Amino acid sequence: MFKHCQRVVSSFLFCLITCLALAGCNGKSEVSSTASSTGPQTEQTGPQTDLQADPQNGNKSEKGVKVTILEIQPPAGQSAPKEKNGTENASEADTKSGAEAAGQGETSAAETQPPASDQAAKEEWQGKVTFPDWKGYTDDTLAMNHMYSFFGYHGQGTLRVCPAGKVTGFSLYVNDVLVDTAELAGGRQYDLDISSLTRDGTNTIQVSGITPCDLAEAVTVCVPYPEILPGTAQDAGISDQALDMISDLISTDISHGFTSAQLAVIKDGRMVYENAWGKTNSYLPDGKVNDAGPDVTTETLYDLASLTKMFSVNYALQKLVTDDRISLDARIIDFLGTGFAEDTMIVPNEKGETPQADLDEIKKWKTEVTIRDLLRHQGGFPADPKYSAPFLYKDDLEEGESYPENLLFAGNTPGEKTRKATVDMIFKTPLWYEPGTKTVYSDVDYMILGLVVEKVTGEGLDTWLRKTFWEPMGLTHITYNPLRNGFSK
Repeated sequence: MFKHCQRVVSSFLFCLITCLALAGCNGKSEVSSTASSTGPQTEQTGPQTDLQADPQNGNKSEKGVKVTILEIQPPAGQSAPKEKNGTENASEADTKSGAEAAGQGETSAAETQPPASDQAAKEEWQGKVTFPDWKGYTDDTLAMNHMYSFFGYHGQGTLRVCPAGKVTGFSLYVNDVLVDTAELAGGRQYDLDISSLTRDGTNTIQVSGITPCDLAEAVTVCVPYPEILPGTAQDAGISDQALDMISDLISTDISHGFTSAQLAVIKDGRMVYENAWGKTNSYLPDGKVNDAGPDVTTETLYDLASLTKMFSVNYALQKLVTDDRISLDARIIDFLGTGFAEDTMIVPNEKGETPQADLDEIKKWKTEVTIRDLLRHQGGFPADPKYSAPFLYKDDLEEGESYPENLLFAGNTPGEKTRKATVDMIFKTPLWYEPGTKTVYSDVDYMILGLVVEKVTGEGLDTWLRKTFWEPMGLTHITYNPLRNGFSK
């Protein structure tokens, strides 16, 4: 019992000391940018950075470890920052920026702006936070309002730090290590190289001790996404023997008829292995092996087939849900119209079977189908109505019997006519079970979800995905219809 009380008292004192250290003006114990380099008290787990044991950390001073300033950019020329009470701070003393304190002279009125620049606003960041009180929890005495965690890898990473024009000082920590901010004048934005301080997984920054302490929007920090860098298998702890075994396994499969393969291994943000096996065209039309076909390379484009669902429609819906543009429980007819249900007709499958429910009940079911139902493959649709096949395949076709006609055939030539006909046939397709009562993997589900994405965004699925994901991420080898988008056979 006594030990338990000790832990409770110790925890209370730890929280009290942390809050006082972060309080600034409110706590009457202001922390300047030259505060003790013992670092912030965080809940972050993992190894602590040992500055003296790490020669990459550069010159360590009382103000913290020095990091390389990659770029300094001029201010965006916006209005002056506000005090915490929401009013403009127009006193003459506060129109001086940190640049004057650093011996760089006085900033103009246009330079005393909120820290976010036009360029920062347009770019996609992993995180973009403004201190103090970025989290908005109660007040700035809480530690979480001064800390932000992001994902990264060791040996890489930058921060864009934008102190407002009136900021004369602040403390910046990266993974509990105090960074020297003496050269970071207010009214400018800086790209800092923090690669010597980052680690694999969760990283944490802290901004505190901001002076003057009455600015509501004082320091903005933008965190970019990590990148995939070159690496070696040995550095990742992968033996050559393991890689040789993998290569031998794939080569053996290809020698027994498998067509081709590619393999890439990424560990902790590094591409540590990549290889390719086989031919791009392994067989001739008569089924014989094509030994003269071109070799597969690591640049060869493959059809993702059903994985397309994950890397296109799923990502699109996650983005739209995150942006509050769509709800998983929204009904499909609210996007595609009542024809989605009203146009339904009874259509037999390749065995001549028809749904057990009557047409009116099926139409009612279709009015209730939601995005969530389709994502779960519980919408009631058949697995594959084969909209591109004029006839339905039948295993037990008897002698003299013809393949049954596909009443849902929409066409098999590319173009807007076939696309429109396919949508019409989707509307006519009956449900084979009540939504939510069974799980049947169906290609129709994701065809419908793709149409929903197009209705919400007002753009073709391929166009919107390219603008939203592929181009910002630098993905140059992912596309629909590759022969129409710059690729050749």
